[in-house]
Amino acid sequence: MAERQARTPVCWAVTTLVAAAIVAATAQAAGAPAATGVACKRGSVAAIVGGVRVCLRAGQKCLARYERIYQAKGFHCAAGHLQKAAHRSPPPPPPTPHARPGHYQGRTSQNEAWNFDVTPDGTGLVNLTTGQINESCTPPSYLSGGNLNFGAYRINIAANGSFSVTVTLPGNVGGAPSHATVKITGQFSNGLAIGTFVETETFTYQGTAYGCTSNPQTWTASKIG
Repeated sequence: MAERQARTPVCWAVTTLVAAAIVAATAQAAGAPAATGVACKRGSVAAIVGGVRVCLRAGQKCLARYERIYQAKGFHCAAGHLQKAAHRSPPPPPPTPHARPGHYQGRTSQNEAWNFDVTPDGTGLVNLTTGQINESCTPPSYLSGGNLNFGAYRINIAANGSFSVTVTLPGNVGGAPSHATVKITGQFSNGLAIGTFVETETFTYQGTAYGCTSNPQTWTASKIG
């Protein structure tokens, strides 16, 4: 009994030593540090792959089934070898529209009304209405028109908050058919919009051909709702 009790620790110690050597050899073959306290070399990243601590590095052999682990450490397994995963920046947020949605009211340089709405997405101008537009004519005369109502007609607003539109409008002056052209430009910034407009009109009245223009005018409008 005494001899068997003396030999038992020796056999256990040898068995433990052999097992430890096998584990260490396996870990080294997998690219892991021999001891948990040993840090990976520069350029390598510590990870646990298949239950084994390893040091991952570009060019090292890899298995596709561990792709999720590789990706979490900044690598990608391609054709059986690790590659540095490409850094993907998050997509930029959509630009804030320069035109704030809502209702705008303002005046022109002729002290007349200038009102419109900006669509909820900030990319369109609708419901444009104006007050009177005064024009001077050749031969010398004056024409008071305007009072335009664009209704649902949409004017697109660019990403930088600017817009420009030219429209032709049939009408009549004193019962005579007329042809009007209106050009409008604008720029939005922080709930304020400013711009220009000009209306030209031609018609023949009682045998005389007239050409009229408002000349370039300005307008300003502020968001009120």
